[in-house]
Amino acid sequence: EKYLDQILEKGREKADNLASKKITEMKTLVGF
Repeated sequence: EKYLDQILEKGREKADNLASKKITEMKTLVGF
């Protein structure tokens, strides 16, 4: 169960990183 938690946590971190990267790109495109 701990192993699964680690995988989920890693996935969540990756998703967060991707999301913030996308947001940063959008802001750059829009000019904020």
